[in-house]
Amino acid sequence: ALRLNLLLDENVSPDLVGILAKKKPPIPAVALRDWRGCALLNRPDEEILRLAHSEKRVLLTFDVNSIPLLLTRMAVTGEDHGGVILVSSHSFDQDDLGGLARALIPVAQLPGPWLNRVLFLQP
Repeated sequence: ALRLNLLLDENVSPDLVGILAKKKPPIPAVALRDWRGCALLNRPDEEILRLAHSEKRVLLTFDVNSIPLLLTRMAVTGEDHGGVILVSSHSFDQDDLGGLARALIPVAQLPGPWLNRVLFLQP
């Protein structure tokens, strides 16, 4: 199961989950606020990345400032993550859910594994 399995960070609209579910093939996603009984809202990014990795989920986030720094720190200490897709607000508006979904279709076709993979979503 190398398929893309997304966790939407709290800066990504949860409405994207339903849009991705309607794609052919559907792209599985869960919003952070609905994941694990919303226990992870406002939790540190490290904790979210660790748990996402344990479920083989790839984090989709607009946080292009602190997440890359955290990923660098994890790489230095040899800690794995489940993969991250960074979305720049220069490339996508946060409410452009159709555009985000369209851009994720080719990403979902990429061969796995997603372990430690980081990419910027391209419009």
